[in-house]
Amino acid sequence: MSESVEEPDLLQLVAFYAGAGRYGAPIQDVLEMTILSRTDAIAGAPPSVLGMMRVRQEIVPVLDLRVRLGMPSRIAETQEHLDALEAFRREHLEWFESLTECVEAGRRFTMAADLEQCRFHAWVSEQSARDTSLERWLHRFPEPHGRF
Repeated sequence: MSESVEEPDLLQLVAFYAGAGRYGAPIQDVLEMTILSRTDAIAGAPPSVLGMMRVRQEIVPVLDLRVRLGMPSRIAETQEHLDALEAFRREHLEWFESLTECVEAGRRFTMAADLEQCRFHAWVSEQSARDTSLERWLHRFPEPHGRF
């Protein structure tokens, strides 16, 4: 005589990435995952609600899961990255101008020449570890930056 063993119900999740984290939501709580199209703002909505959109003749809310999870929005994070890159560009221009002046004047170059002391180099390493979507772009920088 064999005994039947009842298997526990398995929780089905929809997995997604936000920042450097991987998350899951119960599948029954997710209406649909789709490519974001035009959204209409909702007056007075919390920051995690991007707005609403029509999906097959139904109006549904569009959530910014990054904000909902306590992270900056992708727009805010992108602006932070652009601001940082602009600051690094200025630093590198100053470095290059100083190097050029030293070479032309025959003076000793006193600014950092070690790649490990470069704030941009450290930032690229930190961002690559934090954000997998950004990492695929940032991995292109270390080699030419090291040659520079």
